[in-house]
Amino acid sequence: MTTPAVLAPQMQSPSPFRIAVLADGMDEAARRSAGGLIDQLSPKWFAPEPWSVGAGRSTELMRLARRLRSERPALVYSLPSRRTDWGAVLANLLGIGVVADIRHTGAAPPGRLLRRSCRRLIVATAAQRADAIKRRGIDPDRVVVLPAEPATPRLDQARFGEIEKILLEVLQLGSSWTTTGDGELPLELPLGAGESASIERDRIEERGAGRPNRSVRFVARPSMTVFLPPEERSSGAAIVICPGGGYAGVTIDKEGYDVARWFAARGVAGIVVKYRLPRPDLTGEGLPWPMADLDQALVLTRTHAAAWAINPDRIGVMGFSAGGHMAAWASRAAEPPAFAILVYPVISMDRRLTHAGSRNALLGNSASAAMVERYSFERDLPASLSPTFVVHARDDTVAKFDNSKAYLEALRAANIAAEALICDQGGHGFGLGIHGGDVAAWPDRCLDWIESTTGRS
Repeated sequence: MTTPAVLAPQMQSPSPFRIAVLADGMDEAARRSAGGLIDQLSPKWFAPEPWSVGAGRSTELMRLARRLRSERPALVYSLPSRRTDWGAVLANLLGIGVVADIRHTGAAPPGRLLRRSCRRLIVATAAQRADAIKRRGIDPDRVVVLPAEPATPRLDQARFGEIEKILLEVLQLGSSWTTTGDGELPLELPLGAGESASIERDRIEERGAGRPNRSVRFVARPSMTVFLPPEERSSGAAIVICPGGGYAGVTIDKEGYDVARWFAARGVAGIVVKYRLPRPDLTGEGLPWPMADLDQALVLTRTHAAAWAINPDRIGVMGFSAGGHMAAWASRAAEPPAFAILVYPVISMDRRLTHAGSRNALLGNSASAAMVERYSFERDLPASLSPTFVVHARDDTVAKFDNSKAYLEALRAANIAAEALICDQGGHGFGLGIHGGDVAAWPDRCLDWIESTTGRS
């Protein structure tokens, strides 16, 4: 396999992610474009490996596949020619994500392999996008329109920035890392795993087609990931966020990182807890692992408050679905958070209200009456319970609306400050509500409520 001089990589300090920039050996336009890409890729993120592939080089292609096997996330940036879509072949063989750019001269339209394996397809025009979606069957979320690059080695900076953003997002699909809103790595702190420590890795189920939507199905090392707001926008408030997942997974993007980035951009620090999943067979009547990890995350947030420009009196907790159950637990603590936000929460372990999967995962199939009582939070509310904001849709068939209804009645009966946004439609799992409808109003409403409930630092 040849490596033309124009593709010589500028390797600097070790980078966390590997990328093979793949161009057909007979296509000069593709080689020029690939060389420009490598020249501009940030060494902070990428360790690019340039490859020029001629027809019939399957043995050499497998050599590249072996080189990409690594602890680091890897992908292929492919500039396919009219003859062979090598990037799709490689991705199909190795299960590595591919970004295919068909804007260069002579590039072929997407074929069967691209349709099956590419994570992003970059095209030059809206017409090409429509063709890829309608005639080639590629998911609309995977097709990105960028104007064609001029025939020069160096790419237009604005358009190159879009390409690098695409590459970084694709690398997140199926891996365990993420970036902040301004493209930096967030701070990650480990939480003590105690008796659950293992040498295993997190097991991640990727459910997103065009953007990360991961569920961590096994948490090997619990952690908290900190998204701090820009200094000039910081309000001094912070939210410790518990993603949902029915206590069988952690929905880390839609109900974690995405939410934290949204709030951080508006001045509120977002701190995402990647908690251990419960093992009632090991903890018995003791504190379940998710609650233990959340408790430590709250302690560490208070400990680091000054360094992170957070007012300790403005630290709240938020949870989605089963994570809402965790947040409701935290709001009952002897030192409760300043506020609690529960989004389509599981509240009760009573079989008449609960989500059966969450109950069984948390307490086991034969939970004692005492454990059911202890983790049914519509009962015996303490007077010190955190002011609470509840979001739910009446048509939720997973965590039934009756959970929130019972909880709101209990809050009001106990004279606990509470506010609710109850929508007729929205179902379950809407996260930030980006798909529209009445549920889309909750993040802004919640932000206003935090301000009115806690004031500014």
